[in-house]
Amino acid sequence: MDDAKARATLITVCAGLGRLQVHLMRNRRMPPIYRERRVGELQPPSPWLDARDPNTLVDSAVHDVALALAHLLAMLDSSTPIDPRHACLCLQHIQGEGAATWGTVTLRMARRLGYTLAETPRDEFHSGYLEQYQIPRAGRDPQHKR
Repeated sequence: MDDAKARATLITVCAGLGRLQVHLMRNRRMPPIYRERRVGELQPPSPWLDARDPNTLVDSAVHDVALALAHLLAMLDSSTPIDPRHACLCLQHIQGEGAATWGTVTLRMARRLGYTLAETPRDEFHSGYLEQYQIPRAGRDPQHKR
């Protein structure tokens, strides 16, 4: 896939993540006692979070979406070509660090970017979670924290 199409794909993904972020923020607390809501309690359920443990708090998903979105937008801001593996890591990050299966949206984006993923997220990333990477700055590749 050429870089222009990869960038267009990431723009679409970022728009979807922005909508997810708003949905999560609007549904963080559950009346009448305003306890913290779990991902599995979201109505309607989000296909973006289909591989995430339904017992995790919505607040943790809000953080994960924000971090993924920051990385994806930084890739778009950079003049370097889109790294499909890093883009997939960003999308998979919103499923939670312990997700044993690929999220549907991650699989769809990998296909669109022409990237072949390993059988499981652990096989692909070897427990290399997104928080281990610095958010890329314009013209720089994402670097693993030391």
